[in-house]
Amino acid sequence: MNAAVGFSERWQAVIAEDLNREFADRPSSAERLSEMARLIIANIEAAGCDEWPPIDDPCHEEFLKARVDKGEGTRRRRVAPASGTIRSRRSGLRRTYEAAERCGAAIPEPLAVSLPDDPADMASVATAWKPRSGFDGDSELLAAVRPLVEECVLACGPEDAAACRQLMLSVARFAVWHERETGRIVTKADFTEANANRWIKALHMPPGGGPSGHRPSPLSSASCRSALSLLRRVAQAVNLAGWPDNTANLEAGHAPQPYSDAEQYAFQRAISRARQSDPAARWSVGALSLGGGLSGPEITAATVESVRTVDDGLIVEVGGKNPRQVPILKRYAPLLSQAVDAAESGPFIISRSQSPANGIAASIEVDRAGLSLPRARSTWLVAHLTGGTPLDVLRVIAGPVGANRLTELMEHAAGRIDPSEAAERVLGL
Repeated sequence: MNAAVGFSERWQAVIAEDLNREFADRPSSAERLSEMARLIIANIEAAGCDEWPPIDDPCHEEFLKARVDKGEGTRRRRVAPASGTIRSRRSGLRRTYEAAERCGAAIPEPLAVSLPDDPADMASVATAWKPRSGFDGDSELLAAVRPLVEECVLACGPEDAAACRQLMLSVARFAVWHERETGRIVTKADFTEANANRWIKALHMPPGGGPSGHRPSPLSSASCRSALSLLRRVAQAVNLAGWPDNTANLEAGHAPQPYSDAEQYAFQRAISRARQSDPAARWSVGALSLGGGLSGPEITAATVESVRTVDDGLIVEVGGKNPRQVPILKRYAPLLSQAVDAAESGPFIISRSQSPANGIAASIEVDRAGLSLPRARSTWLVAHLTGGTPLDVLRVIAGPVGANRLTELMEHAAGRIDPSEAAERVLGL
């Protein structure tokens, strides 16, 4: 293209046309991405570039971190963008560069390649960790338990610095609580499920409550569940006998109670009306659990590209150890469509935390109880049993389902069918 012509004039219409063609089946996404591309191209030209800079060039920071308007009338003000907005802009930047390549642009190599945190550096992260709050008056106790805290955290192999700091905080809280309650230094043998449950109850007690008369400020239900999950990970690395890993035997146990219709509507309202900086993650967790019966790891791995639109609704391509195609229940399809439009591309959940889907589900509360992914899966299975999905088909779309669990859930399904209509429903088979 002629360099004498301005960068915007050379690329604006070409990129918009390509995006409209690429997203012809999603016109709202095409319109939004075209507007982002316009801003990105204008920003590149304003930076004095005649050609496309690397995708990680510092000039893009102006676009990614541009402040946004918030409020109405006299209360209107410019504020820093939320994490979800920045994520959406990064997605738009990537889509713009993909369009530019399709249109023949010469894109330079990135300036730097992001590498994962070196596991060897986790020891230095643990050593450098300092709590921001929550240990007022307990500095001596924290110093006493810290060597064991660091040892236990490193034993479970944190995958990056963020995970290491989260683990340090939860384990330190537990260790300080244990010494304060028992009067002795915590040991690895004290990392048991029973002790952890006592600790979580203590976190819910108001300041000054309990026998010791000294309590930190209570944590929210979601924070307590997250802390318990992190402690479980460490305990199963240093004292498996005290906290067995029963995940492999879940299908052999009792089926979690499915949610009633009233509870499902309540969760749908909670998901839809809540304000959050990253709605795509929250919407996808609700739709893929209640509407698709997916597990936590499967939800975390789900991407916009794994969702396929068909004449009768939405189908999700599930990977991992149980690959399959899962149809989304109609009542939850609009929720997943919202998540697709909000995320635009890539994973719905971007997080370095352990089990992010479980944490998001726990934050979706109805009557102070978070959304349970096992109960959501039971709800999805019962919907198919009640709706008449053949068992051989259900086995294919659900993945492994234990016979005992299916028998229990059939009792729930039978309770939702009118006995006078049961025989007529199968006439002709």
